[in-house]
Amino acid sequence: SFAQEATLSITNNISADTGLGKLGAFDYSTGNFGLSGSVTAYFIGLEAVNAIRCNCTVGMDMILASKNTGIVIDMPAFTIGGSIDVEANTSIKMSLEQAAFASSKFGFVLGWTAFAYLPAAAMPAGLDGCDC
Repeated sequence: SFAQEATLSITNNISADTGLGKLGAFDYSTGNFGLSGSVTAYFIGLEAVNAIRCNCTVGMDMILASKNTGIVIDMPAFTIGGSIDVEANTSIKMSLEQAAFASSKFGFVLGWTAFAYLPAAAMPAGLDGCDC
């Protein structure tokens, strides 16, 4: 599958507690961590269509690397729902809404790992001469 556009929304649900005679907040209240998003993607095969119709739990990993550094973003469990856009003489695209939740197997909603240095063997093929 290939993504045309994607959006992630992270909500920490932190609010300031203020009081008379105190400049600024004296404390902060924390709520539930929230992660949601949307993606418009082209899918190959019918497995993705069936997963959306069945409201399956899926995971998504993004690996980004440039100039021997990189990050890995891991969302181990979220549900997907959305619509299938069908137009004459064009590819089929799916507009999906994602709602992440804590994975019972892994115990987290969002994993973020940064690599300060990656050897050349770990870099994606074809990007060796890229200055982006």
